[in-house]
Amino acid sequence: MTNLPFLSLWWDGTGFSTLVFAGLWLLLFLLARGVSSEEAKRLPGLGAMIALQLVLGLVAAAGADPAVAAHGFRLSFFGAQLLGVLIGVNLFSALVLGILLGRFQRSVPTVLRTVLTLLSVVVGAFVLLGKQGFDLKSLLPTGAVITGVLGLALQQTLGNLIGGLSIQMDKSVRVGDWVSVDNLYGRVSAIRWRSSTLETNDFEAIVVPNSVLLGAKLLVRGRRWGRITPWRRWVRFRLPFDAPPVEVMRISMDAVLHEPIEYVAKDPSPDCLLLSLEDGVAVYALRYYLEDFIQDDATDSAVRLRLLYALRRAGFEPALPSRQVRVTDSSAEKQALETETLRRQEARESALRAMELFSKLTDSELKALAIELKDVPFAPGESLCRQGEAADSLYILQKGRVSVRVASASGEHEVAQLGPEQFFGEMGLMTGEPRTATVRALGHVDAYRLEKEAFRHLLARRPELAESLAEVLATRRAGLDQTKESMDLAARERRQNEHRNALLVRIKEFLGKRPDA
Repeated sequence: MTNLPFLSLWWDGTGFSTLVFAGLWLLLFLLARGVSSEEAKRLPGLGAMIALQLVLGLVAAAGADPAVAAHGFRLSFFGAQLLGVLIGVNLFSALVLGILLGRFQRSVPTVLRTVLTLLSVVVGAFVLLGKQGFDLKSLLPTGAVITGVLGLALQQTLGNLIGGLSIQMDKSVRVGDWVSVDNLYGRVSAIRWRSSTLETNDFEAIVVPNSVLLGAKLLVRGRRWGRITPWRRWVRFRLPFDAPPVEVMRISMDAVLHEPIEYVAKDPSPDCLLLSLEDGVAVYALRYYLEDFIQDDATDSAVRLRLLYALRRAGFEPALPSRQVRVTDSSAEKQALETETLRRQEARESALRAMELFSKLTDSELKALAIELKDVPFAPGESLCRQGEAADSLYILQKGRVSVRVASASGEHEVAQLGPEQFFGEMGLMTGEPRTATVRALGHVDAYRLEKEAFRHLLARRPELAESLAEVLATRRAGLDQTKESMDLAARERRQNEHRNALLVRIKEFLGKRPDA
């Protein structure tokens, strides 16, 4: 045998189509790179089928030569040609329906492409069988019976297939949607010919038959006007009737708007509603919009945490239904309450006594001022104050650490950290100077806040304290100036006197007294 007859048989049988398919596969490879990850996934399988067709074609060509092999090898021609139909249909689907239509922002549903591929292969198989001499007419009666039996047996499968086609054709559900169906909730990751897959936030995959998906009442989350939108979330809480609703709503809004929370959308803006009055309490709801649906529980927790801290700073504690009955030992509870109150009062007095600013106060004045201190807890990441805001209060840190940050043209950067028993905001308390820095909690922070009105009452009883306070502030500021400017002692004393006189005027003006009083 010579090589020429063998190659001629191979070329006439499947060789030409194999080379064409290899060229189209190379074109698909060049077009799919970086354009369509879905089409790129098809490349290895198509390449393997082309290689298999090459092998079958060569075997069939060798078997067709009587000098080489028996007559049985000629059946390889049919296998190679049928495989060629499958390869051709898949190449057409990938190139035309996948890449070319994709460039025009058009797409063909995956299930529809699968059905068209199967039908094309079935038709191709019948054509090839006819060319091999099979009498297809004789198969029709038997085929009709078989078709009926298969139709009954595959009724559910056909229902799933039709369901998948319907879902993808009308685009009621799309890959990437977050849906709820029959108490199941997850993100649609795939819609195939038989079933669809939902991925949950618990790292589980739920396989739902398409017929069930088509027949169920679906809730598609985060879609409005036919496009993906943030998903509105509800955070409910209860407060006593005596909490002013307008003030509660303002505090709740400030809790989520004053300092951004990750994944909480700015547009639409959060809002707060008074939902109902029941069981002796007022029921509120803080509504916000979630940008990343996979972060639902974590973001709800962050919003609740921020809300709880804000309400506690304002003196509001979550309420219990009035019908809940508590049985306690009143005498023991009273004793524990008195002990806790005394402990907290001593801690406040100790915090004030440690401050040089209040070193001129008597014990009775310290006690009176300590009563005016307010407990203000802050959640991690919250700002105790912001640069540029109006200031009329002083903060004393009790627990936790804060970062002092200054904004400039190059951005915000940290200039210091403060911890327990340190304080800031004294200039704001006494002169009303705007905040010169943003102070942000690095973790949970417990602090005391002393407000302007409490300090005004103290100076009303002892006006001469203004001079002592001005002297303390002037001394601190002059010391800073000396460090920065390398002043001598005389220059420092002059600068200190200038600061004292200016601060005294500003303190009296801010606290409502005439400068000459």
